[in-house]
Amino acid sequence: MKPTILIVDDEPLARAGLRRLVEAAGRCAVVGECADGRDALATIARARPDVVLLDIEMPELDAFDVLRRIDEGTGPCVVLVTAYEEHGLAAFDAGAVDYVLKPVDPGRLDRAIERALRRRTAPESAGSTRTLQVTLGGRSRFVPVDEILWVEAAGSYVRLHVPGDAILHRASLGRIEAELASEQFVRVHRSALVALRCIRTMEPAGHGDATLVLTSGDRGPVSRRYREALSDRLG
Repeated sequence: MKPTILIVDDEPLARAGLRRLVEAAGRCAVVGECADGRDALATIARARPDVVLLDIEMPELDAFDVLRRIDEGTGPCVVLVTAYEEHGLAAFDAGAVDYVLKPVDPGRLDRAIERALRRRTAPESAGSTRTLQVTLGGRSRFVPVDEILWVEAAGSYVRLHVPGDAILHRASLGRIEAELASEQFVRVHRSALVALRCIRTMEPAGHGDATLVLTSGDRGPVSRRYREALSDRLG
C-alpha cells in the first residue's frame, strides 16, 4: 500500500500542479486536496495522511497555525511549499520536515517527499535533526546534517554528498569542517570530510595511504596525514 499525501493550497492551479507531480512520481497516493487551513486540519484528522504538502499563505489559518495544531508524535510529516525562501528557517523551527520553493521543481519535490517518508518511519529522531543552510546563486536550502555522507572541496565551493544528490555550496571546506565539528565528521584528505557513521571499511592503499568504503558504496582516499587520527576515531 502506497504512503498517502494531502495537498493544501488556496490556489486551484497550484493544487493541480502538485497532484500531477506526485502522481507522476508514483511514490505516493493523493488522499485529498484542501484550500484552507481549517479544512486541512479536519482532513488530516479524518484521512490521517503520511505527508502533507502545505502552502504557507492561506486564508483563516496559515501553514504555521496548522503546524502548531498537528500532534508531533502521531501527525503527518509536513513539507511546506512556498514562493518565499525567507520562510525556510521558520519552517524547520515550526516542525516542518522540509520546504520546497515555487515554481516547484519535480526532483526537489520528490527528494522532500522522500525525506518526509524517511522521517515518518523513524519519528524518534525527528526532534534532533540539525540543518545546514546551503546558499548558491542567492537561494538558500536547508540540508539535514544527518543526511550528509561526505563533503568534498570544489574550488571556491564544496559539494555536500547526500543520498542521490550532490549539493553545491559556496563555502570553504575549512568553514564546513568547523560547522560540523560537533557532528562526528572527520577530515580524511586535504579536500574531503566524511561522516564517521557512514564509514564501512578502511582498506590499505600503499605508501601509508588508505581507501575508505562508505555505506553508500562510495570510495575515497585517506591520506597518510589523516590516517592515524581516523584510525583512532574508528577505534
